[in-house]
Amino acid sequence: MDTIRAKNRTELLRKIQSELNPSAKEVYIDMRPSIQIIVSILNKAPSVKLIQIPRSLYEETPRKIKNALNKVGVKLISSNRPQGRPRTRSKEKIDSVFKLAKEGKTAKMISIKTGLPLRTVYYYLKKG
Repeated sequence: MDTIRAKNRTELLRKIQSELNPSAKEVYIDMRPSIQIIVSILNKAPSVKLIQIPRSLYEETPRKIKNALNKVGVKLISSNRPQGRPRTRSKEKIDSVFKLAKEGKTAKMISIKTGLPLRTVYYYLKKG
């Protein structure tokens, strides 16, 4: 899948022309598709069958554009990519904080055993 990210429509259109693989079948864009963007994608890569966009933008995309894409055989779907900032702590490490707390360990001991800062341990225990 070709991924094209841009800060604005002009940059996206430029990147479609310069970076999109002409034989691409699937494309991910991080902007709400307009007719101009879709035409640009289909002109550069006529074999595209799937365009993915973020969930929040999929809901904002007009039905008119979705219907037009269906008519030409291109599927527009919302992406399942995680949103927001990636987690810096693993789920296992966070779970170990709660496990050690259940065993009766103090926040200081949990901090030492897990290697997490004491303030972070307090944060997770309060968040609960």
